[in-house]
Amino acid sequence: PLSALPALQELRLACNGVQSVASLDGRFQRLRSLDLSYNAVPMDAMAELAKIPFLQELDLTCNHLSRLPGPEVLQGFRQLERLCLERNQIDDPELLVSLSSLPQLQ
Repeated sequence: PLSALPALQELRLACNGVQSVASLDGRFQRLRSLDLSYNAVPMDAMAELAKIPFLQELDLTCNHLSRLPGPEVLQGFRQLERLCLERNQIDDPELLVSLSSLPQLQ
């Protein structure tokens, strides 16, 4: 299992049918880059992902997301520099404004 890899810094799980991220929470103290593109990660999984303390890059391309959680969850991503949300159905301009502090938003 992934929990046996606590020193992991980069994890690419694209196109793997991922529907839950419960096993990726705060156990990965060194994880910097996480690719969950082309999966079925639900919006409520963002709270779990925010527990990864040093996450800098998060790719959620094509996860059928129509919205993201509120600012209280998004603020948990303290180190996040790049967030990729391409090929989702997010159309809330207010949400994009709340993410404007990110160095790179796709």
